[in-house]
Amino acid sequence: MYVIKANGKKEKFNFSKIVRTGIRAGVPKIDAEKIAKAVEEEAYDGITTKEVLDMILAALDEKRVGYASKYDLKGAIMRLGPSGFPFEKLVAEMFERLGYSAVTDVIVRGRCVPHEVDVIAEKEGMRAMIECKYRNFPGVYIGLQKALYVWARYEDLQAGHKMKKCEKFDTAYLICNTRFSEQAMQYASCIGLELKGWNYPPNESISDILTRNKIYPVTVLRSVNSRTLQMLSDARMMLCDDLIEKKLIKTGISRNRAKRIMNEVAGVLENN
Repeated sequence: MYVIKANGKKEKFNFSKIVRTGIRAGVPKIDAEKIAKAVEEEAYDGITTKEVLDMILAALDEKRVGYASKYDLKGAIMRLGPSGFPFEKLVAEMFERLGYSAVTDVIVRGRCVPHEVDVIAEKEGMRAMIECKYRNFPGVYIGLQKALYVWARYEDLQAGHKMKKCEKFDTAYLICNTRFSEQAMQYASCIGLELKGWNYPPNESISDILTRNKIYPVTVLRSVNSRTLQMLSDARMMLCDDLIEKKLIKTGISRNRAKRIMNEVAGVLENN
């Protein structure tokens, strides 16, 4: 049985992928396997990945509050754009949870031209330049040209440091919420550019880091509608662990909705 991806390509139905992602979202293995089996039985040849996801989320909603929210983390990241919470802010938060200090949107002078750096992260004397590439729809790859572009900027900043125009950078990252092309990964590996994509590199991808450190944007919450999301954005409360019930009520969110939101937040943030 084949599934149609967002980019129109076909891939075989992947039972184990559903189980793995379910376990990552905190679902017990036995329940993840039952859900994968139920989806496999209901699916048909040519079903879209969106339909498969909807079936999984519906099954997870019946299991426990928070499961579906965490399972749909990838979709939640793609919903960040309209929420007014820039992807680079999430990346900065990710690095801060890893022990770095991080700042966003900094103009740095290179040898030839100034550059706007999305994130600068520092830890134990190591300073990283981070370029963020955000996509709000699935099936898109970050290709070789982006990797070449980031490395060219990094080299200009390195040359700028030698001319005492800026502080030294020790490494460069290209971080995206989707996938990298094979050429981009090959080039980055050869030249020394650090890549982090949705599922790359294994165990250290952004999905791994966000899940391990419980960095969940409020867009994961299924109890948050567009109006509530705007209220949270206006109050700059864009991560689940930013939310405190009393603060929610002060934003104008009703007491009943605030309680529903906090109930879901508790399910999302509890230990797996």
